[in-house]
Amino acid sequence: MSRPKIFASDEEWYISWWLQELQAAGYIQLIEYQPKAFELYDGKFNDHVIPMKTVADKIKTQALLQPHVYTCDARIVWTEKAEGLFYWHEGMYGVKKTKFQFYAGLEHEGMVTYFEVKAEFDRHNMNRLAGTNIKWVQQKYNLIVEMIKPNTLFKNTFTPDRFLLTNFKFTPRTIKYETRTLRRFVSELQESKKD
Repeated sequence: MSRPKIFASDEEWYISWWLQELQAAGYIQLIEYQPKAFELYDGKFNDHVIPMKTVADKIKTQALLQPHVYTCDARIVWTEKAEGLFYWHEGMYGVKKTKFQFYAGLEHEGMVTYFEVKAEFDRHNMNRLAGTNIKWVQQKYNLIVEMIKPNTLFKNTFTPDRFLLTNFKFTPRTIKYETRTLRRFVSELQESKKD
């Protein structure tokens, strides 16, 4: 089974399994891959005149600096069931955001989180560029995009069932950490909240 074209990397595909498992369990109501781009910079342009001999002069526009847009990998709308377990929002006064709770902001559909998916190994230094784009998004749109890496996320939360098998042969995948199910992870979270 090859990776669907909507995903630019295997990591994005793996995260889709994690999100779909959460959706199937009732924690997510909507998943949108490659959501609408954030316009971060309008560009800088120069209009100049090109003299013509027999007709009116033409006005041309040249780009001095190109516009800059950024598209994150996923946008999700949580259900109320996920509040305090999988997402944190600024209205939760006095409650510390834990490492694997995601920031959610209120939009017309409900509480929303944006995700940027990155590989564990940053071969081309793309994490730095994504980090800069994320800061621009926060400043311009007052939204936080969460940068996530599949293996780190799966190790610290739960491993989606589909990830336990290899991509093509569907044989058991070699995983170098102890895996846990979504049900076990939620149970552990709920127990820790009682302490």
